[in-house]
Amino acid sequence: MELLLLDSDRARQDAIARQIRESLATDTEISFDFQRQRKIFDALPEKDFVAVWIWIGGMDDLEAARLLARVAPKLPLVFYSDSDEYAIESYRIGACYYLEYPVNVSALNEALIRCGLLKE
Repeated sequence: MELLLLDSDRARQDAIARQIRESLATDTEISFDFQRQRKIFDALPEKDFVAVWIWIGGMDDLEAARLLARVAPKLPLVFYSDSDEYAIESYRIGACYYLEYPVNVSALNEALIRCGLLKE
């Protein structure tokens, strides 16, 4: 199982990845993309990602998320941000869950359940 995590902040990215791995308690491979839009869309056809987690910090991130939703409409998307400012738009784009950072374990687990990655 492989997740794609798109976040430009390495510390935040590592924290989310650690929480995901602890919650899933499996050998989950998590791919990271620092270049975002340039590399992500090239990788999609080659990879069988089970979900994509995207940091939303502004309009550029929302545009990347919209494009991703068009390119891979069945891929579960989880958005996270440090405010609820982008929550409504993320659901319009097709997010299966929106998290506020820092992420608490129960919210993270709910996101994993909605993505179909964790059983209730």
